[in-house]
Formats: sequence, structure tokens, C-alpha cells
Amino acid sequence: MEGQVADAKQELKDSLEDLKEAEKENDDEDYGEEESDPQLLEKLRAVIEDNRVPFIKAKQDLANWKEANSATIEIIQAKCDRLQKKLKALCSTVRNEYSKQCLQADFKSGLKELYRKDDDDDRANDSNGTQTALPEEFNMDVFYISANDYLKLMKIKV
Repeated sequence: MEGQVADAKQELKDSLEDLKEAEKENDDEDYGEEESDPQLLEKLRAVIEDNRVPFIKAKQDLANWKEANSATIEIIQAKCDRLQKKLKALCSTVRNEYSKQCLQADFKSGLKELYRKDDDDDRANDSNGTQTALPEEFNMDVFYISANDYLKLMKIKV
């Protein structure tokens, strides 16, 4: 129905623009030597009236439908809002888990790289075994805070 209202509104708008253009041309022709076509203006006015009726009808039908279904619309909107909250929480959990795994892997690889560079320097001077700072099964604890929570903690207004 909203599409029908938009289509009818566009048709009415186009017809009004055509009428204004024809009236302008008619006024210009009054000053010139060419004869004006009053029938064209009447035809355009009739088209406008023909387009105005469907626009008003479509607008009224939409308003009636919204009024008749307002309770259902509110129920569906409330359900949608609840589902959106659940979805956002789930997305946050998945994003945090992925970030945690990436941070842990980056931390481990960074330490390994540091020790590898350190071992390369030591091997030139000493032939001791390789050192490791962390056991392989070590998982670094990662904590999260949202940007909004951080701003609230810092008492910064957004």
C-alpha cells in the first residue's frame, strides 16, 4: 500500500509539473505570434484530477489499514525489538570469542618471535638450548569492555 501511495503521489507530481510547464508555454505564446492551445491546459487539468483521486484513495486505504492493524504492528515490533537485543548479544559474544583467539595467537607468536631473535643472537655467542617463555597450552586471559561502557566509566558524554 505504501508503494501504491508513493506511485500515486509521483504521478500527481509529474502531472502538476506538466501543467506548470504548459501554462508557462501558454503565457509565453500569449506574447508571441503563435496561437495557444487552451484545450491542452484543460486536458492536463483533467489528468491531474484523475491522478489526485487514486492518490487520495491510496493514502486513505493505507491509513485505514494501519489503524486496523496497529495492535498487530505494535506486537510484531516489540517481538522484533526483543529478537534484535538477543541477536546483538549473540553477535557480541561471537565477536569477543574470535577477538580473544586472535589476541592470544598474536601474543604467542610475538613472544616466539622475540625469543627466536634472542636465540639467534645467543647462538652466535653461546650454544644453549632454546628457551620458551610460555608452555604451549597457555591461554592468556582477555577481558573486554565496549566503547560505550568505557565512555560511561570515563564520564564522557556522547
